Amino acid sequence: MQYFFNTGFPSRRFFCASEIIKKLLLGLVFCCLAAYVVAETDSNKKLRIGLILDPNFGWISSNEQNVESDGSKMGFAYGLTGDYYFAKNYAFSSGLSLITINGQFVQRDTVTVLHNQYLQIPLMLRLRAELSSFGVFANFGFTTDFRLSSSKDVNSPVAANNVSNRNASGDISVFRAGLLIGGGLEYNITDDFTLFGGLIYNKGLTTIYKNDFNLKNNYLALRLGVFF
Repeated sequence: MQYFFNTGFPSRRFFCASEIIKKLLLGLVFCCLAAYVVAETDSNKKLRIGLILDPNFGWISSNEQNVESDGSKMGFAYGLTGDYYFAKNYAFSSGLSLITINGQFVQRDTVTVLHNQYLQIPLMLRLRAELSSFGVFANFGFTTDFRLSSSKDVNSPVAANNVSNRNASGDISVFRAGLLIGGGLEYNITDDFTLFGGLIYNKGLTTIYKNDFNLKNNYLALRLGVFF
């Protein structure tokens, strides 16, 4: 796990960012617990709270000349998720997670690998159907991602231009938006404990660079989780 937090930031800045993340997570946990207590008084159980774990494969796409994607890189995400059912089979779904989206591209024989970590807040519609003890679901919506750290590795034909794990926050946009489509299966262990898994595709809608360099990151994730 050390790899995902090796950002190249000075320790003081990283400490501040970590404290902000902790406060956000604690605040969300408190809100979720409070909402869960309220929801327990409702026999329809409109609100479900859960944990997610998402290994992913990320890649770069671009319409810039002389820029090509150079395969996928593995990333990771973990966090909280919640569904609020406004009808029997329809729910508003959101949450809070830390996600690392990696990818690499080639420009004029120079390979650049980007490592970007975000605080992700999805805004989705969840469709669900019951099949005996199994449930089938589909998610459609968007993600709003806020950059926490960025670093890059550069492998150039000119040895003097090679870098490893260099801070790239000055080049990468603070905000990223993505289109999310996914689906999967649920299995009810008990009325209050459900396992679920599926696939998620996230297509970047905004360029990840601050300048006019059009570069977007995308990923395909295996979603694993549990609802309480």
